Amino acid sequence: MTLSGCPPLSVLASPELVALVCSFQDGTPQEYLPFVLAYENSSRCIRYDDREAFAILLEAMGTVGIQWVHRHHPTYLSNEVVEYAAASGRVDTVEYLVQVVHLPISELVVASAAERGHLAVVQAVLKLEPTLDCTKAINAAAEMGHEAVAAFLLQDAGVAATGYALERAARHGHLAIVRLLNAGSKVDLSSYKMAMEYAWRFHHQPVMDYLHNECNVPYPPKNNASTLPYAAVAAVGVLAWYCV
Repeated sequence: MTLSGCPPLSVLASPELVALVCSFQDGTPQEYLPFVLAYENSSRCIRYDDREAFAILLEAMGTVGIQWVHRHHPTYLSNEVVEYAAASGRVDTVEYLVQVVHLPISELVVASAAERGHLAVVQAVLKLEPTLDCTKAINAAAEMGHEAVAAFLLQDAGVAATGYALERAARHGHLAIVRLLNAGSKVDLSSYKMAMEYAWRFHHQPVMDYLHNECNVPYPPKNNASTLPYAAVAAVGVLAWYCV
């Protein structure tokens, strides 16, 4: 993401927000104005979400930017900011928010880092809070194909494999992660069958062969259009995500 191409900067055309920034001259450095403007714009949305504003700040200023916000506008630092920092891959920022600002760490923090493949952040978060539930994290790493993160969670952090993770890894053809999940704690047989269905439907033959040869999952019938309707496959996947 670049500052010039970030959607929130389009709000500079709003006279109301330009007036707001002009009245914000309390020593705010010029380089922080894009963040302030984006933050104020998102605060006016029905769905409150400052992720884009903090993405601007983290890219431009990193932890220094967060320190400035902490000093001058601490109410901007909601609990979700730790998630944004984790998703940006900034270990130092996450540590600052937790150890200095004293924001809590939730399972969504480690999941945000895992989804983006930020192994160092995942490791740092679990060092700060070893008892976090990492179910969403392993699911996210498996779906996005982040093998190093999945391996750390399964082999070093002792996170249990999940049926959803196996299904999504198979859906996207991530054979290495399917292997890792199969080597860990076994998941329900129905998830192996669903993984085969996904691999077959999306033409991931290596995954199909592995599931058949190593996990004893039968191939789908050749004369069948599908063992499950596509809508049913998608619905089960969505339900599995919300149930974890």
